[in-house]
Amino acid sequence: MEGKRVKVWLLCPGDRPHWQAQWLDPASGRRRTRSLGTADEAEARRKRADLEYELAHGLAQGKKESGPVSWAEFMARYEKEKLAGARPRSAEKARQVLALFAARTRPGRLASVDERMVAAHAESLRGEGRRPATVAAHLAYLRAALRWAARGKLLKAAPHVEMPAVPGAGRRPHLDEAGYERLLAAMPTPAWRLLLRVAWHTGARRNELLALTWDGGPEFPHADLPSRRLVYPPGFTKAGRARWQPIHPELMAALRRVPARQRTGKLCDPGCGMPQDASKEFSRLAREAGLPGIGLHAVRRGFASRYAPRVEAAVLQRLMDHADVRTTLRFYADVDSALEEAIRKA
Repeated sequence: MEGKRVKVWLLCPGDRPHWQAQWLDPASGRRRTRSLGTADEAEARRKRADLEYELAHGLAQGKKESGPVSWAEFMARYEKEKLAGARPRSAEKARQVLALFAARTRPGRLASVDERMVAAHAESLRGEGRRPATVAAHLAYLRAALRWAARGKLLKAAPHVEMPAVPGAGRRPHLDEAGYERLLAAMPTPAWRLLLRVAWHTGARRNELLALTWDGGPEFPHADLPSRRLVYPPGFTKAGRARWQPIHPELMAALRRVPARQRTGKLCDPGCGMPQDASKEFSRLAREAGLPGIGLHAVRRGFASRYAPRVEAAVLQRLMDHADVRTTLRFYADVDSALEEAIRKA
């Protein structure tokens, strides 16, 4: 005998690869959510119709939504519905963090994860001598996963995660114009000087800098001199999307000065091998130039700080290739000097 019809809605959240079904449980009145395991809208509509039939006839009772969710079940769903659509490096870091948490705390059920368990895990990380920033990063990934579970009704509510204070967090050193000129004069080779010039005038990330080519073609990051642009294909940016950036006139002049016969292969190749080696060598050169604490990322922050008073926030966000403008303004752009200038001119 047919029971009361249960209306099922289709959802396609922007942060998940698959369609979801959502309905109100007739017995409890609570909202239920289930992944339909497909990104195809037509297939999702068919599965919604099947689910409405099952719910109306009592055939969907005893599904996973109504019972306690194990940690293993949660991880399987998190992997399939969330991490599968995340950036590869972020997804891998999340897997490592959650695997370590599970190995240390052994939560049989997802609901057994509470504030005390999370706090004890944080204390164990500190006991191993891990830096505050590392502990905070672990807790941030764990908090994001638990909040995702709560949004998906796998948890009644995500437990509170007490985030530790990180000494020195927030504004960090950046390379100013005087430091740039000093460091440029101290660079030992033309290749290092060109690397610094490109970093200074583009604000590009380390791996983007080292991937740039003169003539790599559209499949690789390259300098398109006729169009006066640096072009980054999707696979070579942190966000995984293609982007381009105008070449500053001073940088264009420096690139034009490179003899035509040398415009081949990598554009910024200081000969260090691995990217980490380039970072270490750059920091060493900065220390020898009397600029301790300045690394390649400080050059990127210097770029943001120079342009913060000159362009709108949305333009600065685009230049920095950030998904959220708050990241740009909170961690990269030092606007103190711009504030002083604004008061003087008022």
